[in-house]
Amino acid sequence: MTAIDEEVETEEHIPKICLSIKCDALSRYFREATLRIDLERQIRKLKEERSSYRDAIDCLLAMVKELMSPNFPAVNFFRERIKDIPKVTQAYYFVTNEVINLLVITEEEDFEAEMEIADTLVELMSLFKNLRFDFMIIPKYDTRLDEIVPKDSQVIFSRN
Repeated sequence: MTAIDEEVETEEHIPKICLSIKCDALSRYFREATLRIDLERQIRKLKEERSSYRDAIDCLLAMVKELMSPNFPAVNFFRERIKDIPKVTQAYYFVTNEVINLLVITEEEDFEAEMEIADTLVELMSLFKNLRFDFMIIPKYDTRLDEIVPKDSQVIFSRN
């Protein structure tokens, strides 16, 4: 069998003769292999970008949904008022049965701070008479927040 016969027999594979001499089939093979590797790298990069774009879009849609909710002005007002009270460390809200539940976490029990928070809540309820509110003021001490705050609540304010 001659070298030419070997080439004809192995059309789907690289002929053995091409491995020993400069051959167009071998050059095409390496060129295609390089292109395939580049293509796979580009596909991987595009998948990562697509995933991060999806995450960004989901985050943006959640923010737009929050901005469009009827509760946003009240929650925003409460955030602006509560951040001026130094003893407040965090505030959360969640909505159940059309009631906006507000949880205010303080460093420790402090009557003056609780009265400031209560005044803010009275102001909030007088401005937003069409909404219903429920609130709790909770001194944190050494308690873990996941024991206090419900899982479906959203952060209004956090002082770190």
